[in-house]
Amino acid sequence: MKTIMKPTQTKFYITFILLFALVLQVNAECNTSTPVEPNINPGGNFEIAVNFHTAGGNLRRMIIENESYYINTLNGSLTNVDEIEGNTNNNFPLATHVLYADDYHLGGGDHDLVFSGNTLSSVPCGVVIFFRIKFQKKDIFWWTECSRTFYININSEGNVDIQAGDETCGLAPLTFNVSGSSASEYVWTSSNPSFTLNGSSDWPITTDNANVVIAPTNLGSSTNISVAATGSSICGVANASHSIQSIDASITLSGVPFTCNATGNPITVQATPLDGAIYTWSYRNVISNNWSPPISSMSNLFTVPGSNVAATYLVKCGVSYNGCNSKSNLLEIKWCVNTNPNIPRACCIKHVPTEKKKSIRRSEENRDMGQAIEVDVYPNPTSGKLTISSNTAIQRILIVDYQGKEMVQVQLDSKYSTELNLANFPAGMYMVRVITMHDSKTIKMVKTE
Repeated sequence: MKTIMKPTQTKFYITFILLFALVLQVNAECNTSTPVEPNINPGGNFEIAVNFHTAGGNLRRMIIENESYYINTLNGSLTNVDEIEGNTNNNFPLATHVLYADDYHLGGGDHDLVFSGNTLSSVPCGVVIFFRIKFQKKDIFWWTECSRTFYININSEGNVDIQAGDETCGLAPLTFNVSGSSASEYVWTSSNPSFTLNGSSDWPITTDNANVVIAPTNLGSSTNISVAATGSSICGVANASHSIQSIDASITLSGVPFTCNATGNPITVQATPLDGAIYTWSYRNVISNNWSPPISSMSNLFTVPGSNVAATYLVKCGVSYNGCNSKSNLLEIKWCVNTNPNIPRACCIKHVPTEKKKSIRRSEENRDMGQAIEVDVYPNPTSGKLTISSNTAIQRILIVDYQGKEMVQVQLDSKYSTELNLANFPAGMYMVRVITMHDSKTIKMVKTE
């Protein structure tokens, strides 16, 4: 038996189908392009452009809803509009929270919608502001034809880090590199103002570059370097800090500088104590160019075996400390002919009683007459102090520059060594002429800045 629908039932099903179709239309997403989502800081400006398509000209209205309530101003424009009641330039003001562009006619085809504005400066970092665009169509009543949501991203707090070494040898500079969020300005500060950044110590220092060079000006000093980075991709200020230490591996030698010791007695030399350092020691007679084999130890004390004859020795020491190597330091030590350390042969001859001076000098002259002159000039190159020693008594020292100009002349009165201060000499090559009673010798010497 066939079932025959009643007219009322037919109307009900038709109404249900229409309502179901309406629900589908309400939930449908508009046929719009996908815009670029802006990334801005609080208080920043934004613009969103979107293209959408309509199938035919109908009476429609558009609603833009700002559901995040962080917008300060909002403006927009719409193209390909047949008519907007009360507005003929196709630009419409948008309310802070809701836009009603009511009773305008859209022709079939593509339409461009652009809306822009700026956000409140009080927007928290990392917030996502979103808009919902609704297109409503009017038949018997208004109903939402389609909707789509668009987003504005408020930048999160930036994250930066300083890439640099923790230690530097002596006064060597260190390169600092800021990694992480891109910034347009970096403000640097130092807890120790004696340090320099790119050669300047006028802290705080602002740069537009993430790479800088920082250097100590005092051996053994330390500092904490901080940087505050700002820019369009950083919400607020991103901060980082890094500590560095200047390693002072320089040493001095002491214990017996330029003092005389009785022949046969060993001499102990002391270097500056550095915890954990490795000291490398060597020595030689000043009339020889051959250093003893180097001896490395963790002790800052070194004993030179005693000499049984009058002699002048050089002791050399270098140090490796926390990965830093110092320049070798020199110390001169002497042994006396007389076992009485108060009456040495060379370095303390001025203490010899007057009546004995002539006989001592004659014996020295007789000894020197048959001996080839050996001269040692050190350190060479030098930046200031220069020690000149010889195996025979020195009468006079003459220093001339490379053009033959006399720079200094020193009378020594038969001393075996002396120390000169050349700090005021211009940098360059010089000739050091050592003159004894029976011979002379000239040695090249380099003066550095």
